[in-house]
Amino acid sequence: AALETWLVGERTDADAPLVPLVTAGAGRVWVGLVEMQEAGGDSAAWAVSWGRLFDRVCLPPPGVVPLTERAAAGSSRALAPKVEEDEPLLRPPAWPLVALLSALAAGLALVALAVGRG
Repeated sequence: AALETWLVGERTDADAPLVPLVTAGAGRVWVGLVEMQEAGGDSAAWAVSWGRLFDRVCLPPPGVVPLTERAAAGSSRALAPKVEEDEPLLRPPAWPLVALLSALAAGLALVALAVGRG
């Protein structure tokens, strides 16, 4: 497949042809940079543009979702963990036991109040 020019160098002369520095095609990115200075402008936009280039021309590694698919999924959200019914410690206690213990605690609180006043 043909490579498309993604980034060109600056012209040193008005008549000089543009020199492709980065070209890309299906499954490959050709970089003709010997050295690179810090990008002018928004460095985050520079990084995102490289990420979009790689997402467009390269297959993602296993387990990595492409940027376009992540954006189409919408905003993230947190879900409460699912409680397994087979876990006895995670199940709510039986109602009679809760009522019995609550009544016992209330009775002991009344006894403590009565002893404290007397």
